[in-house]
Amino acid sequence: MFGWFGSTPAQVFQGIARGALGRAALTGGSRTVEVGVLAHFIVAFGAAATYYGLSRVQPALNEHPLIAGPLFGAAAHLFMTFVVIPLSAIGPRPIVWSVFLSLLVVHLIVVGPSISITVSRLR
Repeated sequence: MFGWFGSTPAQVFQGIARGALGRAALTGGSRTVEVGVLAHFIVAFGAAATYYGLSRVQPALNEHPLIAGPLFGAAAHLFMTFVVIPLSAIGPRPIVWSVFLSLLVVHLIVVGPSISITVSRLR
């Protein structure tokens, strides 16, 4: 998706690594790409674990994964955008609405439902 906005996969993962390493991640080569990939999977696992935990407290989430999933995806996107990224080495940044809305759609359609459906089927 970021290809539409002119980024390569390496730049995307370096951008993720920037959250921990600061601006140096953007020029760090393959090592910072690896850090970004690892960070991405840690965040994704954390989101899935959070949903799993919520589904234990609120079992109705497992009964309606196609409703709960998009809502969770939106919540995850908002949490990353307005809490995690501003508190990271990236710091506060202006919202680029085309990117924000594109990522929101991805979280609504792909991220949230894939987590909710997986958790609901494997419970």
